[in-house]
Amino acid sequence: MPLTDVQKDIIKASIPVLKTSGVELTTRFYAHLLENHPDVRPFFNKAHQITKSQPKILAFALVAYAKNIDDLTPLLPFVHKIVVKHIGLQVQARHYDAVGTSLLHTLHAFLGGDAVATPEFMGAWKVAYYDLANILIEAEKSGYEKQQAEANSWAGFRDFQVSQIVDECKDVKSVYFKPVGGNPKLVQPLPGQYVCARWTINGAETSREYSLSLPDVAENTSHFRISCRRDTNNGVVSNFIHSELKVGDVVKITPPCGDFVYQKPVEKTGLSLFVGGIGITPALSIIKTALADDSTKDVRLFYSNSDAECRAFADQLHAVAEAHPNFKLIEFVSAGNAKESDSVNHTVHNRRLAETDFDFVTNALDYYVLGPQSYMKFVTAAIGAKGVTAEIRTESFTVTSA
Repeated sequence: MPLTDVQKDIIKASIPVLKTSGVELTTRFYAHLLENHPDVRPFFNKAHQITKSQPKILAFALVAYAKNIDDLTPLLPFVHKIVVKHIGLQVQARHYDAVGTSLLHTLHAFLGGDAVATPEFMGAWKVAYYDLANILIEAEKSGYEKQQAEANSWAGFRDFQVSQIVDECKDVKSVYFKPVGGNPKLVQPLPGQYVCARWTINGAETSREYSLSLPDVAENTSHFRISCRRDTNNGVVSNFIHSELKVGDVVKITPPCGDFVYQKPVEKTGLSLFVGGIGITPALSIIKTALADDSTKDVRLFYSNSDAECRAFADQLHAVAEAHPNFKLIEFVSAGNAKESDSVNHTVHNRRLAETDFDFVTNALDYYVLGPQSYMKFVTAAIGAKGVTAEIRTESFTVTSA
């Protein structure tokens, strides 16, 4: 049911309180939701509640929604991000009722009950919420149908068994998974896609997304591989993977998803990838596909790490640089303890990536950026400062932001 003009005015009149008290409101909302609806808990990372990063993003989204309630067109890119995120996590239509119930309950209580949150006020927000929810539900339904139509795909989570665990470098392990029962063949991922794994830790389920890290990801149909860096700041899942996960354990995994994927640079001279730390995982398949796709296109990887011992897949990347004259590997090691390279296609800088490293940037290249939030913010700003107007492809496994 579309909002009436009167209801739209009520939503817009909410903007001041959302601006001043939105984070407090959304913090209370998440507390109510997670306490009263245990079936949605696996979708949420507790760390994002502790840092308030998720409440902050939702508060921003509520303000943006209220501001654009007359015409949601400016919000469509943000809505697309949410849809992609929800498909990755396997959010279902039924979960929207739990969210709506908690949001409306919290809004009513936060404003002090009926005196301010009148039936008319709450009615407007109920319609506004479910209008947006229905947009998301329909878009996600279409996405799920497309996902499940792929050969050898499946719906929701499927059981996989850990078949191998490999130490890649300091604090990075790769985990190989094979499907349990049913069709032994797997859907063919696009280079750069990820899967969502649902872990059971201390009796509680929790979900995390991981880029598929096999270089030949698009050719492989028998197993998946993810690579995980240990989060030394008490990361629950990463420490479980590094300390407790064993070969033979069973984990639930979704079909591949995400739109941070390789796109052939038809009208460009090549592509450049800027990667920080474990962000290297999707870059492996993108690089291999790009080099196999067109040997005349230049491919550059700017790979930043904090320490020489933390460079996951460095040897494999060096071998790729030796084998492909159109591939350049440029490494940055901020600790300053890496050996120099004697290869013409491989350069090692014992320093951080700097603005002067972007002098080559033009609109003639495609750009892929993946890494920590601060790293991606720096790189995208540096590329944009060179006048690049085309889309810079990025992906984040933190809470969705605009």
